[in-house]
Amino acid sequence: MFTIVRRTAAVAALSTAMVAGFAGVAQAAASPTLKPGDHVTAPTWIFAQTTVCATSLTDGRPGQLEVDSQFPGAGPEYIEAPVDSDGDGVRTCIWRWWAGAPVDLTNTGAAKLLVEYY
Repeated sequence: MFTIVRRTAAVAALSTAMVAGFAGVAQAAASPTLKPGDHVTAPTWIFAQTTVCATSLTDGRPGQLEVDSQFPGAGPEYIEAPVDSDGDGVRTCIWRWWAGAPVDLTNTGAAKLLVEYY
């Protein structure tokens, strides 16, 4: 009897967690534009990798995005947002597993950046 109750409770809890996770994912995808010095905090996936991309929107000027996880002990890393020979921004992405810990995204370069996270 108790085994059935425990299994039912476990299935209900897992189902709720999955629904809540999928609802969070819908809110996670975004594409803000950051001027130099601007920042945004982005949510991450709990059970999968999160993608963060940066593209320079300033003609001929490369950019840089600092990605700093709020996961304990994690240090910042940087996404370089280069420009091609025509001066157009090139989209550059990283994929990481941050276990649901938010990441702080800061434009540390001199170019305006299109930032995407999903």
